[in-house]
Amino acid sequence: MNKKGFTLIELAMVLVIIGLVAGIGITVLGILIKRAQVNATKEIVNADVEAILGYTFSSGKIPDASTFSTIVRNKKDSFGKEIVYIYDEGLTDYCGRLKTNITIQICPDSACTTPVQTISDVAFIVLSGGANYNNQTAGSGGINSPTTIKIYQYGVSVDGYPDDMNRIEEYDDIVKWVTLAELHHNDKCKPLFIDSNQTLPDAVEDTPYRAKIEVSGGVLPYQFGTWNGTSCDTASQWSGYGLSLTADGYITGTVNYDTDSNVGSVTGCGGNITISDICVKDSLGDEYHLTGNLTIKVFPQQVKILTEVLPPAYEGSDYRVTFFVVGGGDSYSWNFTGSLPDNLSFSNGQISGTVQSDTGCSNPSPYNFTVETTSCDMTASKGYVLTVVDPDCISSGGGSGSGSGGSCSSITVYNIGNQRYYRVGSILLWWCIPSSSCSSFSSANISSGECIIVYTNRRCRRTEATYGYSSLKGYDTNNNCEVNYNNGALSDR
Repeated sequence: MNKKGFTLIELAMVLVIIGLVAGIGITVLGILIKRAQVNATKEIVNADVEAILGYTFSSGKIPDASTFSTIVRNKKDSFGKEIVYIYDEGLTDYCGRLKTNITIQICPDSACTTPVQTISDVAFIVLSGGANYNNQTAGSGGINSPTTIKIYQYGVSVDGYPDDMNRIEEYDDIVKWVTLAELHHNDKCKPLFIDSNQTLPDAVEDTPYRAKIEVSGGVLPYQFGTWNGTSCDTASQWSGYGLSLTADGYITGTVNYDTDSNVGSVTGCGGNITISDICVKDSLGDEYHLTGNLTIKVFPQQVKILTEVLPPAYEGSDYRVTFFVVGGGDSYSWNFTGSLPDNLSFSNGQISGTVQSDTGCSNPSPYNFTVETTSCDMTASKGYVLTVVDPDCISSGGGSGSGSGGSCSSITVYNIGNQRYYRVGSILLWWCIPSSSCSSFSSANISSGECIIVYTNRRCRRTEATYGYSSLKGYDTNNNCEVNYNNGALSDR
């Protein structure tokens, strides 16, 4: 058998091939190990971020540096270097702020004159120096003043944080951050906010009102104010239509939407009160300006006829009564059912005319009728009794007043009811035209041709009753020229 061995050249070639294969294998193995460490570090960074979020969402604040070290599982990356934690110190009290001190810029080159992207209001950053074991971004710690942190695209030759290795090399830091907006998805981290779509309770004209503006987020207590264009002025609060906004967010007062209408009535049967330019500040100093408006719907009071009793008519004398109404709108429709004395008529809420005179004592029976008024789809009705006084039925006799036998030249009216105010006037075409100033009502002297208007308020704006001299004389049955007034009703004195 012919045996042949390797020549030296062949043996050398085999050894070279084996060396090349071994070298390639070692290089590939190194690359694979490095890639595995990078991936493992990314997982560590992600896990640390999740740990911070879990703590934040449960406590309503982000951890400080000492708390961070207790809540994360891995404080070092896969290369054995400490994980870097950068955070806004203002959020360690509460995460629901409106702004932070941290801004991130994504840089395409070392100069970073034109950032690829700018991210504002960053809550915290977690990073690793990467495979080159060099933190090229920033150091750990809390930030309490406006700070911009630059993060470079991979491969840029830079050293943005020379306090670590102080060497320029290709950037490979592994960085992850969370913005304030991302924290706001959790209820405990909600920022200060006023919902412009919230519904305030409806209001009724000339009645007390109280409602609270709802605020969410921020930190109690809240203070409301007026937006002055740049900030929330808590020394000034919105007011209008008889209402005002308190510093703690309550709208209170007595609604006075329609100042020209009757008590409780609203022109057009309703309206809207608009509240604008309000703002709120929380205990941390954050402010929220409501750019939209809040609206209160205003409705009139239920229609009600205030006139309770009618003064008697006097035979042969002029008679005029106006039925006073509150609530509804600016116009009323009227309906009359029943009977009136001859020559008296009802029109548009008034009875007027001259009572027909006859000879002798006719002793007319009382007249019964019902008055009904409607406004804004609301109706009120009330029944009345009208008595006609016939002087021929009053016996002659002396009196203790300024006249006798029904010949009083004036009637003195005494107020025996609640506090009232009055004005004396003159009768013109069945109207009482005031001619005196508003005075407190204890007694008043009314002469022939004059009339008295009684009011319930000291400015003489809310009329309770109106009587002419003839009507007053009809109640003076004992002919002493004196009658009593008691909360809208007359009686002999």
